[in-house]
Parts: sequence; C-alpha cells; structure tokens
Amino acid sequence: MKKKVWVLGGLLAVGLFSISLSLTLDQRGTYLTSANKSKTLKIKISGAVNNPGEFEVNFGEKLYSILKRAGPKHNANLSKLDFDSKILKNSEIYIPYDLNKGAFLKWKELNNINQLTSYGISKSTAQKVLKLRKDNESITWQHLESLKGVGQATLQKLQNILII
Repeated sequence: MKKKVWVLGGLLAVGLFSISLSLTLDQRGTYLTSANKSKTLKIKISGAVNNPGEFEVNFGEKLYSILKRAGPKHNANLSKLDFDSKILKNSEIYIPYDLNKGAFLKWKELNNINQLTSYGISKSTAQKVLKLRKDNESITWQHLESLKGVGQATLQKLQNILII
C-alpha cells in the first residue's frame, strides 16, 4: 500500500512538472512571436530636407533609404551622418544646414527651434521668433527687431539666414 502511494505521488509530481514546463515554453514562444510582429517604426525627420515629417520605415532599414524619401536640400550638412546605420527604434532625426553652402530658411518653412539654434541663435530668441512666425505669416525686419532680446548682432544673423 505504501508503495502504491509513493508511485502515485511520483507520477502526480512528474505530471505537474510536465504541465508546468509545457505552459512555460508556450508562454515564451508566444512572447517571442508577439515581439516580432512589430516590424515597422516611425521616424520623424526635420531640418534641411524637402519633405520633413514622419515616415513609417521597416525595422532595420538603413538611414540612407530614409533620407532618399525625405530629400535632403542642397545645403544640408550630411557629413556627420552614418548612412549605413540601421534604424532599430522610433526616433527623431534632425538634418542640420551647412553654413558654408549659404543655408537659407524661408519664413513660411520655419517650424522648429533647431532650425535657428543651428545657426547660433539662442534658444530663447528662437522661441520668440517661432511664436512670431505662428502668429504672423508675413512680417518685416522691423517686426523681428522689435522682439525683446533681438539686438543688431542677432538681427544680422537672422538677415543672413532667413528669407522673409
């Protein structure tokens, strides 16, 4: 009788262990397959590109192919970008302007602080200029000069980079 109890207990223990192991493996397999379902990412590109905005890209796609879609401007500074790098997560990419190529910003295309700060405009002044841009579609240089914090040096920088 004691022998039967031990045998039944052993079989019960082996059975529970097998079921537990089976469930664990099923959960791991399910987890791995659900992680692989997300094969597209969203990349936001701004700066010196003709088509700024959000792009849906494949996981592991190279930066070069994404830049082809965004269309870098003639005065984009691409020297510090690694075209062979693969996109592995949702991110935001800013393409800077090359100051040596006579970079110009059109007033109507001004929509990002980075566009101004890359030219040496302070962040606080860039925020004021962007607020003015959102409030007014067309302005004069006197409007910019009247902003608090915009002196002759900053106005000169803005005149060198902005097309009003």
